Amino acid sequence: MLKGRSRYKIIDNTAPHFVTFTILHRIPVFTNPDAVDIIFNSLKFLQKEGLRVNAFVILENHIK
Repeated sequence: MLKGRSRYKIIDNTAPHFVTFTILHRIPVFTNPDAVDIIFNSLKFLQKEGLRVNAFVILENHIK
């Protein structure tokens, strides 16, 4: 069973948070417009559900 990293804990739910992740082996999946559309659509859905997104950057192999 894979276990995620647990070194970070959200203590203040009202404070802004910075999230970043990299694709395994740094494969440039976000050069594919369909893959980028999945991210955009997911963020739009989450915003409708109440997630506040101040900014985001999609690079070829990671998201900030």
